[in-house]
Amino acid sequence: MGIKSLPSTVNTLALHQAVEQQDVAQIERLRQEGHRPNQLDNARQSPVDLLARRRSIDQQLREHLHGALLSSMNPGAPQGYTKPEALHGSPWGFEILASGELKGGINDAKGGTQSLEGRIFFSDRTPEQPSDSVTRKDFRSKARVYARGEGMQSSNAASRAFQHRMTQAIDRHLASGAALTSSGNSLRLPVNDGETVDEAVARWLQSLLNVSRNRNPAAFRATPFENSASLLKFPESITLHSPNSSPQSYSGEALRSLLMEAGNRLRSQLEQGNTPLLALINKGNVVPMVFGFGKIEGLKTHAISGTLSKNIKNYSYQNENHPLSGSAKGGKLKEIELRSLEDLATLSLASLAKDVPLPGQTLIRINPAARDKAAQNTRARYLDAQQLSRFQHRLTALLKDEGIRIENATLPELQQINEAVRGNDLAAWI
Repeated sequence: MGIKSLPSTVNTLALHQAVEQQDVAQIERLRQEGHRPNQLDNARQSPVDLLARRRSIDQQLREHLHGALLSSMNPGAPQGYTKPEALHGSPWGFEILASGELKGGINDAKGGTQSLEGRIFFSDRTPEQPSDSVTRKDFRSKARVYARGEGMQSSNAASRAFQHRMTQAIDRHLASGAALTSSGNSLRLPVNDGETVDEAVARWLQSLLNVSRNRNPAAFRATPFENSASLLKFPESITLHSPNSSPQSYSGEALRSLLMEAGNRLRSQLEQGNTPLLALINKGNVVPMVFGFGKIEGLKTHAISGTLSKNIKNYSYQNENHPLSGSAKGGKLKEIELRSLEDLATLSLASLAKDVPLPGQTLIRINPAARDKAAQNTRARYLDAQQLSRFQHRLTALLKDEGIRIENATLPELQQINEAVRGNDLAAWI
């Protein structure tokens, strides 16, 4: 019987009772019927919590009970697979893998207001709101939101990746001699005390790019890179006002030179560790990654109020460095979730270029966007260590056949290689 056909009278504590009775077979039957191990009893315990607090159970039996509670209902899941009990979603996935740990819980200090972006663990033991009768709802989807790197600020990772790509497009457009699209207006731009003209224009350009992206993201997605600069509207002239000097006006060729210099400055700033490497390589598009961990003890809880609503939600995190190999508090990295094999190709390419091997025993979970799964009638798929090795071997062989020395490649070269690699029939690589 599927979840949708369950009667409204289902006993939500049935799994708790099966744990009390140490009945693995009953837990497996209940899970097949649609019971989920996230219901809380009167003591605010889930069945998984209840099992963890039973100290007298034989270790082998405990593992069987734990596996039955957290086994995936996806028929494509590997035998013996159990779901992660803590998740961390980040656009900085490659940087996390390169460091081998979540640095102080923070990998991007430029998150939005109250967001704690970069240090959130989505714990399956934490109810989202105090009144909830279950542990965290939509457990994986919340981590995926953070993995996209989007927020309220222009400094969010997705915006910075877009800004970098557009500075490349502007540079190419100006170098070709083509005219930029004009707004027909003049701009008066203040130069802050201690700021150079180039810095002031780069700051304004960053704002222009962020606003343009937010106003019409669909247009930028639909427009080829070589034409994307034409979607931006630039002033006919820019007059800069400094505190201790006369106004300076730029138009015509002087304005083109000023914009090219500002674009180069902004692009350089974004490449200095301020933008995720995978997003730089991947045409300005973030490669979302979700890390799945085993149970982590001692997570703290932080309450965040919604931007538009007054709802307060709880988020779990820890301030200490957390090794991906686990610590005394547990939390060994179990799996890495990516959206597609194309994103796996981008990650594998970066790992070769920067000599950052992917964890050999970590399961790769390929989970397309919901709309893609619905359109293709597919579910998440899993790659084991052998399939990952085979995938990476095919990538290495392709680069060798093309005579590409990936470890010496520049960023523009990596972008070009990445685009070509993602165009292959990657399903044949596994």
